[in-house]
Amino acid sequence: MANSTVQIKDANGDTITLATVLNAGVHTFKQTLISSDGSSMEDSTTESLKMVTFPHHEIHEGDRYTVQEGIVLNGASKDYLITTPDTTKWAHMTIDIEGAQDTFITLVEDSTHTGGTAMPARNRNRNLIIPNPATTTVTHTPGGPAGAPITIFTCRFGIPTAGGGRGGGGGIQQGRAEFVLKQNTKYLLTVTALSANDNNICVSIDWYEHQNS
Repeated sequence: MANSTVQIKDANGDTITLATVLNAGVHTFKQTLISSDGSSMEDSTTESLKMVTFPHHEIHEGDRYTVQEGIVLNGASKDYLITTPDTTKWAHMTIDIEGAQDTFITLVEDSTHTGGTAMPARNRNRNLIIPNPATTTVTHTPGGPAGAPITIFTCRFGIPTAGGGRGGGGGIQQGRAEFVLKQNTKYLLTVTALSANDNNICVSIDWYEHQNS
């Protein structure tokens, strides 16, 4: 009996071939994944499916961006204003902050701050031939009043000691939880060094932009 073949397409338009093989009365089912260029989507040794996460996929598509900087704060704060455009190409964002000492972080929505110094958003696909600039922008040290924002999250890490000194190391706030930011909205990220000592801090704002369907 000849093999029967069923083909379907996934959300990306790639063809998935499902082949049922009948041989000597024994029914064997084999699923083979074929990409749109005809190559196998399986590892040749283990036959496991070759996959990337969707955020990783967005790097390949040229739609993922990052703003990062290292700063030193001593008993002071630094603000970052994140502004989304009035479109349905939404920013899916994670924020990572690492500090060497006692550090406090807040992120609020609907800030009324304005301006600030522009920070370049680097596309994480460095092989793009046609530039694909980010539509969400980031500035630091904006001005103006805070307004009546909504607190999205707060985080504190590090080990304070009496007199503002340090008894141990710092810590990290990792943005494992992704936020889909509201369009046409300003977010204010505030990073504060609580101790009166030099606090080496790494700020990483990472996002991809995806058209909402």
